[in-house]
Amino acid sequence: MAAHQNTWMVGVGMVVIFGLLNAIGVEIFGKVEVVLTFGMWTHADHFRPVRHFYGAGHPSVRLVRHTAER
Repeated sequence: MAAHQNTWMVGVGMVVIFGLLNAIGVEIFGKVEVVLTFGMWTHADHFRPVRHFYGAGHPSVRLVRHTAER
């Protein structure tokens, strides 16, 4: 179970906000979608050098060694 019991409210809030934007107009919804897509791409792109430096190309690769392995 999640540490915070109200984390589901974030998802419900986003659905309500995007539903209202879509009801107001598809043009506004499209503009918001483009901005959010750019934000997600930019966020993912900032982590590219970290993945390259540590060689974390696969989810099973650990970035930090456990204390027993040092």
